[in-house]
Amino acid sequence: MCNSVYSIMAKHLKMKMKFFYQKKKQYNFNNLSVPFHFGDLAFMTTTYLIFNLKRSLRFTLFIKRMIKRRFRGVRKFWILPGDYFRVSFKTKGARMGKGKGKSANILRRISPYLHFVEFKNVRLGRVLFFKNILNSRFPRPLLINIKFNFFLYPGRTLIK
Repeated sequence: MCNSVYSIMAKHLKMKMKFFYQKKKQYNFNNLSVPFHFGDLAFMTTTYLIFNLKRSLRFTLFIKRMIKRRFRGVRKFWILPGDYFRVSFKTKGARMGKGKGKSANILRRISPYLHFVEFKNVRLGRVLFFKNILNSRFPRPLLINIKFNFFLYPGRTLIK
C-alpha cells in the first residue's frame, strides 16, 4: 500500500512538472542578422500577415495601451511601414474603362522575419505578456527579436 501511494505521488509530480515546462515554452527568435532601426525589442512573424485598415488601427491602439504605464523613462514604439494595397470596386452594371472605381479598403501586407513593430525602454516581461495575447488573435505565433542577450547582461534596464 505504501508503494502505491509513492508511485501515485511520483506520477502526479511528473505530470505537474511536465505541464509546467509546457507552459513556459516561448516562441522567441534571437537573430541579430535582422537589423534594428529604432528600438531594443521587436515583433516578427513567421508567415505573411495581411491587415485591413480597421485592423491595423486597432493593432496600433492595442500597442499604445501596451506602452502606456507609469514609468520614469520614456517608452516608445515604431510601426515600420509595410506594403499598402488599395482594393477598389466598380458599381454593379458599370462598363469597362472610366477609371479604377471606388476605393473599398486598404490592405497592409507584412513580410515574414522582418520587424514590423519595434519597442524602446519596454520591459521584456511586459512584451511577452502582450505577445501571448496577440498570439491568440493571429493565425501564426509572433516572434520576439531581442537586441541584447539579457542573460549575459543582467543589469540592463529592460529587465528590471
